[in-house]
Amino acid sequence: VVLMSGTSWAGTSTRAHVVAPVGAVLTPSPRSLAAVSESEFSTHFLYDDEGRPLSLSGVEPKARPAACRAMVSRLGSPGRGGAPSPLEQELAKVADSRRRRAILLVGSYKEAYTAAEVLHGMERWHGRVRVLTADDADLEQAVRGSAPPRSEADRVTALRRGDLAMFAQDPTAEVLVAPLMAVERGHNILNAQRNA
Repeated sequence: VVLMSGTSWAGTSTRAHVVAPVGAVLTPSPRSLAAVSESEFSTHFLYDDEGRPLSLSGVEPKARPAACRAMVSRLGSPGRGGAPSPLEQELAKVADSRRRRAILLVGSYKEAYTAAEVLHGMERWHGRVRVLTADDADLEQAVRGSAPPRSEADRVTALRRGDLAMFAQDPTAEVLVAPLMAVERGHNILNAQRNA
């Protein structure tokens, strides 16, 4: 039996899926470990025009859409004096142009559409944003919401969860907006060169 997840075995835990000792552990290759060691994590706060920090987490449900739009607008808009937006700055840090992509994680599919629409409405990001939808979603309804029908060029391109691996193979796609829980495990987004 091969268990592909560390959560399948938990020693003496009553919640373990398999109550048996581990006989072997598969480890990543040195090349994979070296690539992971090059990862860089940082925190970047966003502020409104009055200098107050923007937040989405913990915001009451009725105020979340407006908070989401404000944060995404700040993230995708140029800085003072035409400086690159925070999102552009992050993308510029990726040396390999074939891997230059970003994922914005939000709380729900509905929030993903809201965020994607804001970015898609900006000239710099127009046509370069994809929004993740549930596998069983009506794509036409998903990208339109309750708004009146628009031309194809004005719509954000939706990507079904089952087709997530296709994102990095789309040469015009730069930003994927997705709910955190939809991509947290079991997905490996690879480009045409089979790089994550």
